[in-house]
Amino acid sequence: MPASSLPAAAGLLSLFLAGPALAGSFVFGDSSVEQGNLYVLPGFDRTGSPYYAPDGFSRESNGPVWIEHLVPGIAPSAGAAAGSRKVNFAFSGATSGDDNIAGPVTGTGFGAQIDAFAGRGLRGRPGDLFVVAIGTNDFIRDLGSRDLTETSAEVIGNIGAGLDRLADLGARRILVEDVPDFHLAPAFAGLVPPEDQERFNAIMHGVLDGHRADQLAALRDQSARPGAPDIVTVRVSRLFDHVLAHAAALGFTNVTEGCYDEASGSLCSPDRAVQNTYLFFDGLHLTEAGQRLQADYYRALLGQLAGAAHALPQSMTSFARTAGDQIAARARDERFAAWADPAPAPGFSVSADGGAGTDDAGLAALGLGWSDGPGWTVRLDVARHDGRLADSPGSSDVGGWSVVASGERRLGRFRLGASLGTLTGRAKGFRTMPVALMRADHKADIDSRFAEISAGYVVTAGALTLQPAAWLRWSDSRIGAFTEHGRTGLEMAFDEVSTSGLLGGAGLNLRYVATGWLTPWASLAWEDRLSGFDGDIRGRLVDNSARDITRPLARPEGTGELRAGVDIGLGPNATLRLAAGATTDQDRSAYARVAWRF
Repeated sequence: MPASSLPAAAGLLSLFLAGPALAGSFVFGDSSVEQGNLYVLPGFDRTGSPYYAPDGFSRESNGPVWIEHLVPGIAPSAGAAAGSRKVNFAFSGATSGDDNIAGPVTGTGFGAQIDAFAGRGLRGRPGDLFVVAIGTNDFIRDLGSRDLTETSAEVIGNIGAGLDRLADLGARRILVEDVPDFHLAPAFAGLVPPEDQERFNAIMHGVLDGHRADQLAALRDQSARPGAPDIVTVRVSRLFDHVLAHAAALGFTNVTEGCYDEASGSLCSPDRAVQNTYLFFDGLHLTEAGQRLQADYYRALLGQLAGAAHALPQSMTSFARTAGDQIAARARDERFAAWADPAPAPGFSVSADGGAGTDDAGLAALGLGWSDGPGWTVRLDVARHDGRLADSPGSSDVGGWSVVASGERRLGRFRLGASLGTLTGRAKGFRTMPVALMRADHKADIDSRFAEISAGYVVTAGALTLQPAAWLRWSDSRIGAFTEHGRTGLEMAFDEVSTSGLLGGAGLNLRYVATGWLTPWASLAWEDRLSGFDGDIRGRLVDNSARDITRPLARPEGTGELRAGVDIGLGPNATLRLAAGATTDQDRSAYARVAWRF
């Protein structure tokens, strides 16, 4: 097998890094991240081959490798300028130990690459990212000649020792790739007779699954030590599974053959676009199309480490709190109407509501009220809420039930009121990744409660009624713990999120009795946080050695609201209300309500 192919098995494995605002980027590995260090050594020149080498450094692909898509300006150590902090120390064929399966090449293994880093006088700084993509070549070297469980233990030990050295050199965050199912690459086709292929694949899956599990356990233990860097497991094997499962949709027409046959020197096409319809450029390495998917995968991972996935529980928490706000505001509409009525008719009333709002929110409600006439009015409303959260990557359908009990007391021109409400529901949806067709599903419980007391005063001037009012409202929102599912290697799990606090508001309601059956009205209100609403969102990558990622919850800001509507009499005992509202933070709502007295 050609030297430039064997090292490459890591080509399935390689993916990594991060994007935009990294202070420094340092890569240690094999052909999966090779930018040409091996091929400037004597005896390894491959000028004239179709491998990508516009600057004289030969990649293991037909275009830039994934690390170049993620970190513009990163260079192989053989060509990096002195003082550069974007350096790739990887060598094709390198193992986690000292040897290289491309031949008797010294100074290319994982330990030697770390020596080269230290030899440049480099040390890690806050914000630097270190990537380790090594180990696949150890398995290729030992395949058929050694018990691979022994190889696994050796790789885990070598990587652990290397990570300790990098930590001593200042590394604070290190991404460590797992070993992919390299035996599925074209280079291994025909390695066993066709009748034994299924059994061979099963054996290799078992060995590599066991290795990945043991590697994860070791990395978790190492990351948990006092003073250890944050060690993040990169599930590149999951990306490879994803690509094979969605090959056609991702634009790959061939995932079993390499575009370039090194043995014969034949190339599937000189057109790079045609080449990129192949997943593999040669027997082990990915085409640039595959490299771009790897870059997308690492971009997604680094976004999660920066807290991007926390937008999902944040959005759910905001929805729960906003739903409570709207329930309270609707109860306030009823309160203002009851306050303005000069002589409420005693007895019972029933009402039916339907409405819609921001986030595709829909509502249907039934209410029962009672008044003794001059003094007390009480109501009980039960509503069904449905909506969709689409402001985070992906979408969540939310639904639930609310129950609100309200009451008012009339004392001359003074008015007093109180409301208690609760919303219980569930969110169900998915989060998309920056990798085409990749998503993770989730479910979570949503609960919101509030209690409000208010006071107002009624001023009447002919057909016009003005009601200034003020209120205090306690609000509590909770999102139940949930875990994403999808086998992407990027799933997140979140602890229960809970936040509560006190809000204060003031407003003015104007009502004009245009005729005996038509009453237009409008309400202006401002509400702001008085205290509380502290809390954190704590999440963790599932099946990963990375530490928990904690982000503070966003606190509610002051919000202005305009609500307007018209009450239309439908006879002596029935009223139709049409209403709409808008807030300064872009929430919109509208509803219709019919009430009957009896």
